[in-house]
Formats: sequence, C-alpha cells, structure tokens
Amino acid sequence: MRKLLLLLVLSLSIIAYSQYNSRSWLNLKGEVKSLKQTKYQVGIDTLIPEKSDLNRFDEMIFMSLGQQLLLDNSFLIFSEAGRIDKWVELDSQGDTLIELKVTYADKLLPNKLQFLKKHNVTKTVEYETDSLGLFATIQTKEIQLKISRDYKSRVISEIINVGDEQTKLIYEYLKDGTVRVHMIKNEALKNTLENTLNENGDFEFDGEYRYKYIYDKNSNWTSKTGYSENRPGIKFIREITYY
Repeated sequence: MRKLLLLLVLSLSIIAYSQYNSRSWLNLKGEVKSLKQTKYQVGIDTLIPEKSDLNRFDEMIFMSLGQQLLLDNSFLIFSEAGRIDKWVELDSQGDTLIELKVTYADKLLPNKLQFLKKHNVTKTVEYETDSLGLFATIQTKEIQLKISRDYKSRVISEIINVGDEQTKLIYEYLKDGTVRVHMIKNEALKNTLENTLNENGDFEFDGEYRYKYIYDKNSNWTSKTGYSENRPGIKFIREITYY
C-alpha cells in the first residue's frame, strides 16, 4: 500500500505538451542545458539543507510527466536536442547518492531508466509510448502501469497491476481546475481524492497544502516553497542554464 500511494503521488503531476522530449518530461520549458535543484527545510530566518531520502529512491517505481521526477537534490545535463546526458541525485554535501542512466531508442523520450548505486543497477524501468509519443506503458520487474489519455492528451485512467492485484485510477477534470481521482481496487470503489491542479502540474490538496513559485524569464520556476496551513515547510531552489 505504501508503494501504491507513492505511485499515486508520482503520477499526479501529468501535463500534456505540444512537443514531447526529456525536458517536457520534467516540466521544463525552453532550451535548458543544465539544472541543479537543492532541497531545504524552512527554518526561522534561515534555510537548512535537507538530505535526500534514500528510501524514496528505493521505492520510486513509475514516472510519467512532471517535475516531481526531481525528488530532492538533482543535477542534470541535457543535449541540445533535449535528451538527458547526465542525471544524478546528490546529498546535501553535493556527493552522488544515486545515478540515473537514461536509454533512448529513436525518440526524445526514454525507453529505459536504470537506478545505479556505486555502479550497480538496483532498479530498471522500461517505457513504451503511444502514437503521440507519450508514455502508454511503464514496467518494472514487479509492477506494470498502463495509461489511457483523452483527446487533449490528459491522463484519464491508469491501471496498476501488482501480481494478482489490480488498482485503477480514474481522473475526472472539472471546469474549475479541480481534478478528482477515483481509486478502484479489485472492482470496488475504495477512495476518491479531490485536488486542484496548478499551473506547474502540482496538485494542491484540498486547500491545505499549496505552493508558491518564483520564475525565470523562460517561465521555469527557480524557487518553489510548500505551505501547509499557511506555514512554509520545504523549499526547492533551482539553478538553470540554457543553450
């Protein structure tokens, strides 16, 4: 159940783009060359570097479209075409915790992602795309995710198979920006989550958790602060370069 809930959180940041490549996969705009993201705890008049949570790397299973791929402290280098040449997750001292090896077939979105610790592969994720070049199936050794989209390329359902168990997520998009997520397990309605999708593809939960952003001239956020009950908690700061 813990992995299923994490999977739900990771897949709740899904946005459609007119061009699909590894930059848009990470919700980046423009000709990004490199990105460094650092995570902090917001203290009283200070920012405290926050360590990356290794358990999150071990449990992260599927990734669709959205910046939540960049979990904590990330450093990436992109080619001019938009492919990822380097991707590492760092600790608060700047040392490598885990490396992500990205493999491409003939498209700008990957068909394989491997997690490496000290050069040893700990997890492999394989991707299949549809006719639009969007992810349709995401597969690990234990779990499979199948994605269906509407004519606007928005995700309308995800079917998650874990062994003999199947969970289905149904997405309902309302005119006011609210997105309802219905979770069905073994054909019985288990839960409905109602959240608001903001302009960055982040879900703000029932008004209790929200984000505040600062943007650069290319409309990429360089500062992102999470607020719970109007109190700042976690802050992410990005350094972005462009071609």
